[in-house]
Amino acid sequence: MAARGARAAKSSREGKSGGAAWDAFDYFRGSDEDKALGLFRLVEENGSAAEGALDWLDPDQARRIHRGMVTLRVVDQRLMALQRQGRVGF
Repeated sequence: MAARGARAAKSSREGKSGGAAWDAFDYFRGSDEDKALGLFRLVEENGSAAEGALDWLDPDQARRIHRGMVTLRVVDQRLMALQRQGRVGF
């Protein structure tokens, strides 16, 4: 089970270097237990992108994903503030 995470990390490091092709969705094909114990790494410890991990993502798509994450963060902050004031009930 934990070996699956190690395989994902290893394959992300192999990337273009001739090793096994990195499949961005391999992590999501496992069981719930494998996902809970596994490792899905897109960013290395030094903050750089894992080699080969983002080959499937073009820059325009990356910008759209980032914009969506930022939008969700802002909406969440605003709704939390309104909810704490009693102005939004959910």
